[in-house]
Amino acid sequence: MPFQLKADFIGLCLYVHDRESGRVAVLMPDARKRTADSEHVDGKEGAPHVGYLRFNLADLVPAYPVGTQDEPAFECIRQFDFQEIRFGPAGAVQFELNVPEFEKIAIHPNAPESALLKLKEELFSANPPPDLLMRTRLPGGTMKGLPDETWRFDDTLAPGTDYQRQFANFVKWTLDVPGDEITIELRSFGGDVQSTLTLRPADGKTVSLKIANLCEKNPLEWEDLD
Repeated sequence: MPFQLKADFIGLCLYVHDRESGRVAVLMPDARKRTADSEHVDGKEGAPHVGYLRFNLADLVPAYPVGTQDEPAFECIRQFDFQEIRFGPAGAVQFELNVPEFEKIAIHPNAPESALLKLKEELFSANPPPDLLMRTRLPGGTMKGLPDETWRFDDTLAPGTDYQRQFANFVKWTLDVPGDEITIELRSFGGDVQSTLTLRPADGKTVSLKIANLCEKNPLEWEDLD
């Protein structure tokens, strides 16, 4: 029976949109305490982050209580450690985000074209840079940012500029799944399958995920943090 897969992307994520093909990738930087610099270039102290996938245990093991989509009775957490999530072959995504643009944060408007930010080509290779924690290429669906509050970025990286407006706090991705289950693979960057999750909607309608890279305010006691 068809159902809908919903995933909220939250925290430190880079959304890469290929306008020609319509395909979308999501990249997470490794900002764990044991790997990331604690001090930013502006001298401010940085908060460690942890990247993880959260899902409802009832969607994996039918015997468990369902709870709600936002507050499952039993939730499972899978921390990322240099991995790729595979939902299926990459496909075109309906893309409507309201997230900050890095060019406006880090590049002065009058800077030459040579100064524009560009993705490192090896980010999608078998040997990406060591500061890439997780990546995924979406198989289709719809992606939309949900605005909630005003964000302001100072001009440390682009002196003389000010970047402030309403931005999304998180991004919601939805995908219509034609069957009665979906198998999600977690692979090494080299392509080896490390684990799989076969999820079925316990409520018969929706499988909900959270894919997050959040700071130490997270309520769970991560080993990466004090």
